Amino acid sequence: ETGAVPSDTESLVNQCLTISGTDAAFIAVQLPSGVNKFSLRCRDPYNVAQLAEQFGGGGHRLASGATVSGDFKSAVESVRKAFLKMLKSVDTAGQGSA
Repeated sequence: ETGAVPSDTESLVNQCLTISGTDAAFIAVQLPSGVNKFSLRCRDPYNVAQLAEQFGGGGHRLASGATVSGDFKSAVESVRKAFLKMLKSVDTAGQGSA
């Protein structure tokens, strides 16, 4: 709807980590094909590779991604819930702050 192309958003998730106090971030983009692309980034002690794997994606511990088909809002909500669970599990262990 905005006329943006996928390359317009490629570095956006990395910019999120430049915000003071931000240890993890993700962005979601719906591609022209209708597939929802998620880019996930974090700092220690988080692990976004494990999160991406839950959605059929992968990557590295600090930088991963996944593509999720279906309704954009539902896909974002599913990833958001898993993302919050990841943050809380590390915080509960006393290893990080979200």
